[in-house]
Amino acid sequence: MDPFKKNVAISIDGGGIRGIIATKALWMLEDYLKKTGYIKNTLNEKVHLFAGTSTGAIIAAALAAGIPARDLTRFYRNLGRDVFKKFFPGSAFLRMVVTGEHYSNKKLESLLNTILSKKIGHGTNMNYFFSLNPPIDVVFTTFDITSNRTRYIKPWNAPEMKPDTDENFTPDENFTEWPVVKAVLASSAAPTYFPFIEGEHGLYMDGGVGSYNNPCFLAAYEIYVYLQCIWGWKPEKTTLISLGTGDEPPIFTKKSKNKKLLFKMFDLVFGAFMQSAAKQQVFLVNSFFEALDFRRFQVNLKKKVDLDDASEIDDLEKYGEEMGEKILGNKPEEIGRIYEGFEVSFKCPIVTSRKRIPKRK
Repeated sequence: MDPFKKNVAISIDGGGIRGIIATKALWMLEDYLKKTGYIKNTLNEKVHLFAGTSTGAIIAAALAAGIPARDLTRFYRNLGRDVFKKFFPGSAFLRMVVTGEHYSNKKLESLLNTILSKKIGHGTNMNYFFSLNPPIDVVFTTFDITSNRTRYIKPWNAPEMKPDTDENFTPDENFTEWPVVKAVLASSAAPTYFPFIEGEHGLYMDGGVGSYNNPCFLAAYEIYVYLQCIWGWKPEKTTLISLGTGDEPPIFTKKSKNKKLLFKMFDLVFGAFMQSAAKQQVFLVNSFFEALDFRRFQVNLKKKVDLDDASEIDDLEKYGEEMGEKILGNKPEEIGRIYEGFEVSFKCPIVTSRKRIPKRK
């Protein structure tokens, strides 16, 4: 594996139970880095930016908190057994008809509190990550259905105060004071699977509903626009690792009947959108952020695996081993570029949030 640059960031896609693919690969990476002496115990010793959407937000939060990737893989096994429990065939669908969601998020919330409290305590807010030395930046995505736009949950981007002259000012959510668990639940509240998360100024659902089920572009933007200005992260001295959660094969072929298409149209549209958007983010990063040491890793699934299909957990972990071997074998995806020789240039933003970001000591 090629050595990492001076600064390291990790981005993890959404994908439900398929998140175990990423955790298994990260477990292998973590073990390798311990053997080489690069880290002593956990990835957050050297990785100081974690970005995640949905299941990726779960992983990003845990890694930023110092949870070993090995423990996260075990966590996902419990997730499949306890959160996506089906009491009888059709029970999840019946619950959706009655309540609007396949599952309650109470068990997920309990599991998150249990694993995160080991490192950061119970009820800890997002701004905790910036109290660390050195501070760690995290970026989660969530979709506010009251304003129809994606929001970015970070430990430092507190909202601006209401201008005295603007009577129509709509305040943003102060995500810095949200508990980490609430932030993760908001990013992973997949429609029809889990209930929405209510904030003071919005109603939030899975961040993958927007364009950022793969948050690698957001991670690159965070590096160029903020961390370069505040922490001195030079793009050419930064490695960005982007992990997928498995590309699914096409649901249909030319021989598919129209009736079959009708009954699976939601899966077709939603699945195609998610995979297309994820690949688009990869192309954008590779096209506009050329100075980065950008490494994208993905595996191809042999069959469709639903977000809540815990019966495939063993096979998913094997896919994680495949991804881990790609990382250690220095075999990222070959990515084309939309534009050749084009590098974006950003000026440091003049925003009050600069004062909220702690300097590196």
